[in-house]
Amino acid sequence: MRHPTDPATPWRMIGPLARLVAQGLLGPEEAGAALAAIPAPGADRSGWQARRAWRLADATAAWARERERVRRATLRSLGPLLATRAPRAALEDAAAAADPRRALREGERAALLHGLVAAALGRGR
Repeated sequence: MRHPTDPATPWRMIGPLARLVAQGLLGPEEAGAALAAIPAPGADRSGWQARRAWRLADATAAWARERERVRRATLRSLGPLLATRAPRAALEDAAAAADPRRALREGERAALLHGLVAAALGRGR
């Protein structure tokens, strides 16, 4: 929950930055620096710094949990489709449906799908 003196704009940016950190596209220090660069007039400087760091860490952990949940959901949803040798489009649709918030990047989803198909065909480990 946002403290009454915390600036709204940087507060709203914490979620998207945390998602980038969880995806490995941005380092936590870079995200913190980006937030610190946004003007925060009227904010209690030390309190805002602490709450900003806590909120970024919490949001990053939440996105990391969401990414793991999506991986598990993808595995569960694709298992029966792989057993019936469903067409690639059906597999891709099921993988996308398991990730409505797009926690995984497109390339990650494709790699996960490729690995599952290879394993199902006896070629992967």
